[in-house]
Amino acid sequence: MLSRPEHNKIRNRIALVSASGLLLLVQPLQAAPPRWKAADYKRTNYKNYDQHPALKQVIDFKNPDTAALDAAIFFETNRVRKENNLPPLLYHPLLEKMALGHSRNMVENDFFDHVDPASGANPKDRALKAGIKNPFTAENIALNFGLQYTANRDVYIMGPGQFSYQQGGAAIPPHTYVSLAKALLVQWMNSPAHRANILSDKGKELGCGAYLFFKKDFNDMPMFKATQNFQWFEPIQP
Repeated sequence: MLSRPEHNKIRNRIALVSASGLLLLVQPLQAAPPRWKAADYKRTNYKNYDQHPALKQVIDFKNPDTAALDAAIFFETNRVRKENNLPPLLYHPLLEKMALGHSRNMVENDFFDHVDPASGANPKDRALKAGIKNPFTAENIALNFGLQYTANRDVYIMGPGQFSYQQGGAAIPPHTYVSLAKALLVQWMNSPAHRANILSDKGKELGCGAYLFFKKDFNDMPMFKATQNFQWFEPIQP
């Protein structure tokens, strides 16, 4: 059900240069991996997002590009909407701010709910805090694996955060940002209530946010809590 990520390798070249009888070691620096930028929303859409260099990368759990995952979830949501004959939703940064803030809060305070158990804040409260003046919001949340792991399947532990389906076998690979977004959408679309939010004809705008954590009671399995925030009925007021 989950697609395999692509893994782009950068070869590191070492050259020895002779100068006046001396040997100089020249080791070019590796190019920094591409990162998602806010401006990329304007030149990317649900048709081509899976080819964006930042989004088709394997997720680096030591330095995840959170904005890339947020974008991949956004575009995959619109791809699913278009597949169901609905218009794509517009991106709004305040909805992304709201969604990412909730995902981070759920991780840092160890809960999974639409309402913060400590403060009692609900989606409308969080929308107002994010700067949305006219919130008509709907929300989906999800919990999913950073690896291409099938839930409840037996695994062999290879090391912290590393698993294999077979003893001495290959490690279960990490997701790319694209493949994790697709897995999240499959998960939401299999739930009638979440599916209804995604396919609502009331939707106008969307922002998504996901936050990484490591599940301590599952050998530091990398996992993400993810949030979709929709604006219904009318666009967000400037």
